[in-house]
Amino acid sequence: MDIFYWVVIGILIALLAKVQLPTDKDENMFLLLVLGVLGAVVSGSAVHMAARSGVLSTGWAGHVAAFAGASLLVLSSRVATQKHLA
Repeated sequence: MDIFYWVVIGILIALLAKVQLPTDKDENMFLLLVLGVLGAVVSGSAVHMAARSGVLSTGWAGHVAAFAGASLLVLSSRVATQKHLA
C-alpha cells in the first residue's frame, strides 16, 4: 500500500512543480511525472527497507523520503536542463 502513496506523492510533486514553479521554456509534463514518481518510489522504498525494524512503524519515514526524493529529482532536472524560473 505504501507504493501507492509514494506514486501519489510523486504525481503531486510533479504537478506542484509545473503549476507553482513555471519556467521560461516549454517543459515536458510526462517527463516531470516520470521523474516525480521515480524519485518518490526509489527513495521511499530505500528508506522503508533500510529502516524497517519490525517494532516501530516506519511508514512516515518512507513518505517523508518519498517527498524529499521526488522534490530533489524534479528540481535537479530543472537545473540540469537549465530551465530557469520565469
